[in-house]
Amino acid sequence: MPAQNRFIKVNDNTYPISVLIPDAEDWQTVKVLRCLGQISTVSAHILSKKQKPLSRFSRFCKSYHHNPGKNESDWIKEINSLVEKLRINVILPVSLKGVVFISKSRKDISDFASVAPLADPEIIALANDKWAFHKFISREHLPSIPTLYIGNTGDNILSENLDSIEFPALLKPASEAGGFGIVKAANASELEHAWRDKRIMKNRHYILQSYIPGIDICLQVFCKSGRILAYTVQKSLCKSNGDYYGPQRIMEFVLDEDILALGKKIISLMNWNGIACIDFRIDARDGKIKTLELNPRFGQAMLGSLTAGVNFPILACYSAMNMDYPVAYRNTKYAHPTASVKVLVSSILKKKSLSTKLRWRESGLKYTCNDPMPEIVDFMNRTVSRFKRKTRHKQSLCNLSGQKLSSNLK
Repeated sequence: MPAQNRFIKVNDNTYPISVLIPDAEDWQTVKVLRCLGQISTVSAHILSKKQKPLSRFSRFCKSYHHNPGKNESDWIKEINSLVEKLRINVILPVSLKGVVFISKSRKDISDFASVAPLADPEIIALANDKWAFHKFISREHLPSIPTLYIGNTGDNILSENLDSIEFPALLKPASEAGGFGIVKAANASELEHAWRDKRIMKNRHYILQSYIPGIDICLQVFCKSGRILAYTVQKSLCKSNGDYYGPQRIMEFVLDEDILALGKKIISLMNWNGIACIDFRIDARDGKIKTLELNPRFGQAMLGSLTAGVNFPILACYSAMNMDYPVAYRNTKYAHPTASVKVLVSSILKKKSLSTKLRWRESGLKYTCNDPMPEIVDFMNRTVSRFKRKTRHKQSLCNLSGQKLSSNLK
């Protein structure tokens, strides 16, 4: 029997739903759990290859299960076992690895559990490769940024095609999220030096992309068959110093018809299913929109979207069961917890570097205070790690001093 026909109460948001997150290794799972925890009739269970993932300590985690399996076959067996044991209704992957795996393995997962809407594996692969995605939107004559394929880490950079790139430019890993491994080159003569920078990630494919001065805009969407069913648009409120390439930390959720229209074209052309985050850049020189990339997973600011009235994890779960869930998108600001602390300190000290004013409901601290254990455990882990590093460093210095003393005595 197909999974969606097993449930008789459709469009009834009080119906209890049991959700399994099969890839609960990273911090994103904590955010997803906090979104799912907004609905009292939703119970969330997690499966992780880590023995002590931070999500295990969330008050919204109904049960934790360890998956020590070393291959995908073991992973599928464990998922199917938990589906039967816990009477799971929905499988909801969170990480990119989990999204790819579940998309490929849908037919191997129990018929008695629905899978959250996901794009096909080949579409996910296209989206996750910045070079492939750039070629795709260029073929479709959508606004993009001048980009070249550089090659593998350690390859020589060819200079004959650099005329198409406007400097400064960014060396970017083609398949990496979070702004990691990005190095800026001010001009063509600095490119070779930048290519040897210690921040360049090993064993990665790299692209070279012109740096566009301006503002970051992110469109988070939930889609079915190439149609956007729900969305949020977030605009960065942090002034860029040109050296930070990670996710937005302080943002405003806005209505932007131009961004939405461009996003609809991209989603329709890709026939996208499920969650996606499309990053754009508003060029400060001419005010035009430039497409950066599409991330085939939950965005870093999903709790910001929740604050703005759109609960993406709940939408994915309810949609998997052919159930509706209302959204009430509204304009609001949002700051991640660490950014909220910086804003608060700046306000107390009357510094102008972070002049944004935030209300409590616009701060990520409210979610931390309501579910504090993941942050507490994370802080303790980091403290212990720092202590161990210092201890090892002191021990190595003592050993080195002892060796020198022994050598001098001889």
